[in-house]
Amino acid sequence: MNKLKIAGLAFVFLWFMGGGVMHFLSPEFFLAIMPPSLPYHEAAVAISGVFEIIGAVGLFVSAH
Repeated sequence: MNKLKIAGLAFVFLWFMGGGVMHFLSPEFFLAIMPPSLPYHEAAVAISGVFEIIGAVGLFVSAH
């Protein structure tokens, strides 16, 4: 795998992992941007954070 592809995967991994972790460290930011028409705001923020973390790990695992 060339260095540019590794750098790209690392960037996307860090972007998704950082975003997923921030769903739990700073949920008020994500709650503020939730559309009022969606129910269960807190659960939606937590679930989307979990899926971002899973996506980040999936990128890392698939790269090897």
